[in-house]
Amino acid sequence: MKKRVLSACTNLLGAFILIFFVNDINAQDNAAPPRKPYMFSYKNPQYLKNFNNIKLPLLDDHTNTMQPRSFRLGNFLGMIEYFNDEYGEDFECLHVYIAAYSDEYSAHVPKNCGTLLTLIFAPATKNSKTDLGYFTIPPNESFDENYIEAFTIEQKIYKEWTDNYITKVMPAITGTVDDIPANQINGDRSDTRCITYCKEDLLELVNEPTFPHFDAHSNKITIKTDMMASFAAFDEHGNPNNHDQGAKRLFIQFDFLDAKGKIVHLEHTRGFEDRPAAKTTTCPDCHPADKKVNDFRSLDNGQLCPPCDNCPSGYSGCGEIKKKKRD
Repeated sequence: MKKRVLSACTNLLGAFILIFFVNDINAQDNAAPPRKPYMFSYKNPQYLKNFNNIKLPLLDDHTNTMQPRSFRLGNFLGMIEYFNDEYGEDFECLHVYIAAYSDEYSAHVPKNCGTLLTLIFAPATKNSKTDLGYFTIPPNESFDENYIEAFTIEQKIYKEWTDNYITKVMPAITGTVDDIPANQINGDRSDTRCITYCKEDLLELVNEPTFPHFDAHSNKITIKTDMMASFAAFDEHGNPNNHDQGAKRLFIQFDFLDAKGKIVHLEHTRGFEDRPAAKTTTCPDCHPADKKVNDFRSLDNGQLCPPCDNCPSGYSGCGEIKKKKRD
């Protein structure tokens, strides 16, 4: 009789533990993520169309090849984590350089990518002035810190590829932006060359996949560490989030991807509108509090270069302009 009572009690206790465990899992799955990421913006397909319809045909015709509209960045968020772990407090911002590969079979150029546009990622120090290193994520590859040499390029390659874009590719689209001082370097008209992002804002993106997400039908969505980076362009009104600055300028939209490689729009996830608003302040080194006219920000909270106030130190003429101002 005692054994039966003990057995019954043990089974009852096991049932309670199982119920608690299941409820705990359900509670975790249904736990609301924190506030919206500061870099989040609602999808605006027109900005992608502006690039595809206006700038892309000019780029294709000028280079006599089909240039990419977007890049699938394998484990992009893992790369950001690596920068944070590797460089610590020195990593305060990220420079995303628009570049163009050299000819096919040149050093570090992936197969079948000669002369195509690409992106170079550079963790940077205080005030977005000094790069700590240069990294790429080649097509069909995912960043892996265990094979870091496969994703690292020397400074001379970084300079070669960014010069390719500035001198050989970008001239095709400079006529699509207005000829005003904010779009000039050394008196020459320029479209976007580099975009700077705050580390704090990027780390919010790194954390996003760790939170539970569901679609409108309560199906769980798994957000991966891969991201899609797409070329886009503002219209004549510029960036609506920053006093209409950046008119007609090139910028980059980043999107989360699910396990099937499809884009995940956060505004379509269950309960997104109930999440608290994004923070109202950001890294003062990247975004000065005085919000001067030259403080450009794209939809993804990046600052466009030019103007030179936002360009890395000495980048393609900016250093000379600042020296003249001091004189």
